[in-house]
Parts: sequence; C-alpha cells; structure tokens
Amino acid sequence: MRVFFIRHAESPFNVWRNTLGVSDESSVNVAPTGLRNCGLTEQGKKQCISLRNDLVEQRGSLNFDAVVVSPLRRAQETATEVRLVSVKYPVTTSHLCREYAVEECDFLEDEEIVIEATEHLIERLQNFKAWIKQHYLDCEEIAVVCHGDFIHALLSPTNCCDQDDESPYWLENACYVVIDW
Repeated sequence: MRVFFIRHAESPFNVWRNTLGVSDESSVNVAPTGLRNCGLTEQGKKQCISLRNDLVEQRGSLNFDAVVVSPLRRAQETATEVRLVSVKYPVTTSHLCREYAVEECDFLEDEEIVIEATEHLIERLQNFKAWIKQHYLDCEEIAVVCHGDFIHALLSPTNCCDQDDESPYWLENACYVVIDW
C-alpha cells in the first residue's frame, strides 16, 4: 500500500511562528490567543490549489482508496480545499493522526490544554500504523492529511520530533511524502 502523507497548508500559527522566528521549543505560553485549532490563511488556500494541481499532475487524479484526516481545522480545511476523494471508504477523521499536542493550535476548542508526553506520542504513532494496516488492508493508495511533527515522528527511525535528527521527513506546508507500507 502507498500512503501519501500530506502536511496541512499554512495556518496563522505558521505565520506567527515564522514571522517572529520563535524557537522550536513549545510556545504554548507565548503564542497570541486566537490560534487554538486555527484554520488556513489565504496563502494556505493558495497552497492547496498548488498541491491539488501537483497531485493531479503526478497521479492523474485526486481519487484515493481512502482519505484519513486529522480532526484539527487546518488539516480538515486542507483536505477540503485540495478536494481529495475517497473512493472505497468514507473520508475518516482520526485523532490518531492529529499533531503532537504541544502548542495552542494543536488543541480543539473544547479540550483542556495538556502537553502530550513523548511516550504517549510514540504509543499513538504505533497505534496509527497498526490501525491503517488493519482497516485499509485492501487499499492501494491512501491519503493522510495531518501535521509536520506527526509525519516527522511517524517516519523518523527514532519516532521523535527532534529537528536535529537526520530524518528527511520535515515537510513544508502543503507538501507530501509517499511511503510504501
């Protein structure tokens, strides 16, 4: 099975972090309010059009056997704006592929902000792999719309989010990597 891991397009949190040059340390206590579960910026919507065109050019269509999306708004909006189509299964929202919960933007509106322990993230990564393989065994191509730290940790040999490691899986917004599982 081929899995297309797609990082969400640009969000206001990405703009804030890039503009201010905030370090990679958790900024949950310094980020401006209003970024909780934020959606896409106008630039993010433009990135979705480019991503859509790239997927059509590379694959010939936007149809996948299954589409799995993080519950966070920026991933949901990316999947919608790109117009991904799931042909064998309904589009599925899964908390297993949500972002590593360390920033305000990584929490739904009704959730208490509790920083996710690394051990919990690693367990969630393992559960996600098992869940995909179990539920989509008959699929040839799956699209998973999720988040940068999640993709990096999932595909990193150490299952961590350390940007200093040698993993090639640090994706820019609205980019993807294809993995054969």
